[in-house]
Amino acid sequence: MTQVTRLIGVTVALSALAGAALGDELEDVRKKISDAWAKQTSLAAKYRTYTRVEYASVNVSSETRGEGVHEFARQGDKVRARIELNAQTVNRAPDRVGHEEQTILSIIDGDVNYRMEQFRGEIRAIKLKADPQATGAPDLALDFHARTENLKYIGEQSVGGRKVYVIEATPKKLGESDAVKKALLYFDQESGFLLRLESLTGDDRTVQLIEYTDIKLGVPIPEDRFVFTPPPGVEVFDGTQGVPPPPKPERPTFKPAQPPATQPAQP
Repeated sequence: MTQVTRLIGVTVALSALAGAALGDELEDVRKKISDAWAKQTSLAAKYRTYTRVEYASVNVSSETRGEGVHEFARQGDKVRARIELNAQTVNRAPDRVGHEEQTILSIIDGDVNYRMEQFRGEIRAIKLKADPQATGAPDLALDFHARTENLKYIGEQSVGGRKVYVIEATPKKLGESDAVKKALLYFDQESGFLLRLESLTGDDRTVQLIEYTDIKLGVPIPEDRFVFTPPPGVEVFDGTQGVPPPPKPERPTFKPAQPPATQPAQP
């Protein structure tokens, strides 16, 4: 065997070992995340969201910022959650600017999920089958990403003073027109909770961000926080039996465009 052949063989073997080690490390971290989450009886946190969509060919963009609260409680085999979000969207075109507001309330009472949304002057409420992923369960979040993305553990960092495991997710199939090239998931080491999710372009610009702060673990959460009571006159559609009717179409209100900022807004 020549020296070159031996070198190639050693390189291939080392690459295989490195790949196996990375895979084992990811599974080890996943188990730590899962074990940490299984110990949690309750969690309360604030969160913010940011989403930006651009259509460069027609100079159109949409930017949404939101703030809300996330509460979670476990009692026996019952898992309950309450998620509130207030969001504002700015739609920009060369000759106009549109503003929209949206509020969302989602309550999982352990059996079903009640979701109420107020958008463009209309309030809609629906009863759905409970989605365990909406409670914040990290295993389900990782499984969801693993369906269409390759996961890789890239190390430990700190977010808001809390130590986190960082997992990178890259699409298994990526089209040239796809804006998101990768996502970074930051899991709290103490609780296993997904503290931060950031989707990035190829040049590392943020197009989507969800970030949690003011994390409180093991705090008592009043029972009525997981009880849904619709406002007077609001009918709750039973989505467990079928598909909800589509909302009535309505155009947003626009006002004259303002001069563009010198720098795009950042999350």
